[in-house]
Amino acid sequence: MIMKRKFICILATLLLVVSLAGCGSDLEVEAEIKYSVYENDGADKVSFYLTSDIEKDGKWQYTLDGLTNLAVFETNTQTAEDIAEYTTIILKPVGEGEDTLSFTLNDGRVCEYLVKIKKDSSGIFRITVSSTKTDMSAR
Repeated sequence: MIMKRKFICILATLLLVVSLAGCGSDLEVEAEIKYSVYENDGADKVSFYLTSDIEKDGKWQYTLDGLTNLAVFETNTQTAEDIAEYTTIILKPVGEGEDTLSFTLNDGRVCEYLVKIKKDSSGIFRITVSSTKTDMSAR
């Protein structure tokens, strides 16, 4: 199951990069962060997808140091034509509790997420995510 999910993620990333590479100088990328929570290997995982136009927005800055209840499962960063950057961060739970992730663009825009991990009645780690701060107005 892990290999299948990794293959799908890698294939989706490659297709995205190839399709964007064909766009030439018409490439337009909106700076945003999306996340998804899904079950894999008997526990939830959370993925964050960060996109930015390097020339206009800069790159997303973040640190994964200091996480106490989440561990890095996988990270991947792709650049298209030195214009756009696409980053995927997949985190897995290692304990119950809360962790906060903060992402900042070079121009000062900030997004912050609170990730809560709790075991359900079956002993499976479950993840919930809520946005605690979104300031995308600084430009």
